[in-house]
Amino acid sequence: MIISELILMGEKQPLSHRAKQLIAQMSYYIVKHKLALLRETYEMLNNIADTKRATALE
Repeated sequence: MIISELILMGEKQPLSHRAKQLIAQMSYYIVKHKLALLRETYEMLNNIADTKRATALE
């Protein structure tokens, strides 16, 4: 079950405390993973820019 399905279930009937904890935990890991991807992308773009600057200076 994905997070959006769990949230929709919660609108129809109250979610248990454990279900709420799981939703929060999954959301945390998704955000953490997206931040890691953004950091990797930023690092790659910086490396490309550094290479271009070094090439231009030669």
